[in-house]
Amino acid sequence: MTHAFCPECDAKITVGRDPSEGQQVSCPQCGAYLMVVGVSPLELDWAFDDEELEYDDDYDYEREDEY
Repeated sequence: MTHAFCPECDAKITVGRDPSEGQQVSCPQCGAYLMVVGVSPLELDWAFDDEELEYDDDYDYEREDEY
């Protein structure tokens, strides 16, 4: 098995025998969603950046905190 470390909490993550770029995994310790961004050496990065998240312009995100 191939291992890498979570960029968030530094936990050891088993990626599999033959990881491929773009493969998504999650950290069992902190729950971060990660993606294989390099295979030699094996490197993980966050699967989603804040810039990639889509927001609903009609939803009142500030009001959500009131519940």
